[in-house]
Formats: sequence, C-alpha cells, structure tokens
Amino acid sequence: MRVTMLPSGQLKLSGEEFADLSTEVIAASASIRFRARGGSMSPFIRAADVLTVDPVRPEELARGDVVLYRSVGGRALAHRVLGRRGDRFLIRGDGSTGKCDIVSCHEILGKVVRIDRDGTMVPPRRMLALAWARMPALCRRPLVACARALRNLHRRTGRK
Repeated sequence: MRVTMLPSGQLKLSGEEFADLSTEVIAASASIRFRARGGSMSPFIRAADVLTVDPVRPEELARGDVVLYRSVGGRALAHRVLGRRGDRFLIRGDGSTGKCDIVSCHEILGKVVRIDRDGTMVPPRRMLALAWARMPALCRRPLVACARALRNLHRRTGRK
C-alpha cells in the first residue's frame, strides 16, 4: 500500500487502499473517521462531510442505517440500508436511482454513527432519509429544486 501524507496531516488513499485500511481498523474494534467524497448520498450526506464509522454486528442494523461496506469493485462505500433478506442487505445511496446493491453481512465493515459538516454535527434523519431513498426519482426532482430555492433565499437574506 502506498500512502501519501498531505500537508494537512491527512492520508491520501485510493478506494481499494481505503477499503483495506477500514477493514483492518474496524476488525480491531476501533472507529474510523473519513471525509465523504461524491454525491451518491446527497442530500443527507454531502461531499466533504466527515463520517465516523463504528464496528457493528449485522443483527444490530436496521432499515435506514448508513453502513460502510466493501463493494464488488473492492472499494469502500457508505450507503443506506433499505431492507434485509436473510443474511443479505439491500443497500443504495440516497442520491442513486438505480438498483440496490445486495450485500452480504460479511461485506459490511461498520455503521456510520456520526456526520460532521463544517465542524457541526448533522442531526440523524434516518426515517426521512429512508423515505427519500424509497421515493421514485421523478418525485425527488421537484423537492430538490424547492430545497435549493429555499436555501438560496436564506443565503440572500443572511439567514442560516
């Protein structure tokens, strides 16, 4: 594994290297923190949010939880649990409209227990996010447009 240390003191890893490191850390019953990348979990988790993942036993997982798991391509992904069938979980990103990933309980590395955005903890919205993830994509688009318009209005008026 080739690890690059950034001037900020953070590590720069490839997707597979991060998956390997996460597997080792969580197997040692420790938590791991990392900066989210991409938009697959938008709007509930954004790129640059800092996620904290703890080890978890499969029987502790519930619909709506966000898990870190090893994908078919060997990368570690953080996506939402939409359901369970025996020892397999149906998992998909909140921003995704495609099919769910079917993930064995052995591929789940841990559960996201905390989300920090700009130094502030983001409150969990598990049930709202679960409803969002199950909503057809055509219904989401107008809601996203309304949310953006409201956010822009608040920014222009100086409210946060």
